[in-house]
Amino acid sequence: MSEQSTRIETEAVEQCCSARLRELEESVRRSPGAYVAGAAAVGYLLQFLPVGCILGGLFRLLLAAIRPALLILGVWKIVECAQQKCAAKEALAKARRDEREPLVDSPAGPGA
Repeated sequence: MSEQSTRIETEAVEQCCSARLRELEESVRRSPGAYVAGAAAVGYLLQFLPVGCILGGLFRLLLAAIRPALLILGVWKIVECAQQKCAAKEALAKARRDEREPLVDSPAGPGA
């Protein structure tokens, strides 16, 4: 992707986000009580949720899953490499077959 298209996409995202932020600010100014109550409710729920245990469990799950994932990735790369070597050998054999001169010059035999 070119730098110019990346810059254009970034500007588009910034414009969209700034428009959404302005809409949210206007909505909060119209009814601040609802947003304060919502924030208090979320804070109250987060106080009772075991966030540390949840994050620790996710981390342990990630550590347990990384070994099989790396094993699968390694096998995948080995198979990919073997396929490339096989294709290269076939191409080399075909090139050698094409380089050889024909054994028979004519249907009647050599030197006929």
